[in-house]
Amino acid sequence: MRLVFRRRAAAVGESAALDVYDVAFLAGGALRVADSAVIELFERGLVTVRVSRVRAVGEERPRHPVERAVIALCPRSTSLASVRAAVQRCPEIEEIGRRLAAGGLVTGARPRLTRAGRRRLSRRDGRRQPSS
Repeated sequence: MRLVFRRRAAAVGESAALDVYDVAFLAGGALRVADSAVIELFERGLVTVRVSRVRAVGEERPRHPVERAVIALCPRSTSLASVRAAVQRCPEIEEIGRRLAAGGLVTGARPRLTRAGRRRLSRRDGRRQPSS
């Protein structure tokens, strides 16, 4: 019975589309998600990063809940370390972990990759397939 349940959970995880923050969570947990969000916002011009300080500057509303959490944490210049620490514990990242656990890609409270999670991550390792 347990084997059947695991196969079903893996099948759910295999078929669901993963966004960039799901992949970041699989690759490095909450810290990788926090770093990815700051980098994405910086590249889009919504935050500035100077030395070890980050500040929201753009008027555009971010698309992803994790990005909105980062913006909410730094209306004024804030240390990058405190933003990273706070984002790691935010409910938006906890939701990513719960969703990936429900899909059979990570395990429990201290998320670790399952076999299905490793397979999904290896398929999305950054190498692009040539388009025809």
